[in-house]
Amino acid sequence: MQKANYETTFIIDLKKDFEAEMYMNIILDLIEDQKSLTSRIKLEGILKLHIGKIDENNKENKKILLEIYNCIILNS
Repeated sequence: MQKANYETTFIIDLKKDFEAEMYMNIILDLIEDQKSLTSRIKLEGILKLHIGKIDENNKENKKILLEIYNCIILNS
C-alpha cells in the first residue's frame, strides 16, 4: 500500500500485517494532528467513507464508528 492511497483503502482489504500497521499509524497521525485543517479533512473523509461502507446488518460497528466520528470531528 502506498501512503498516497490510504484515504480510499479499507483496512479489511489489506493482505499483509505491515500494511495494516502502516494504515493504523497513518490514521493515528491524523487523529493526533487534527488541529491541522488538512489532517482534519482527511480524517473526516476516511471516517465517512468507512461509515458508508458498513452495511445495515452490522449496526454495532456502524454505531461505534459514528461515536468515534462524533468524538473526533464534531466535538473538537
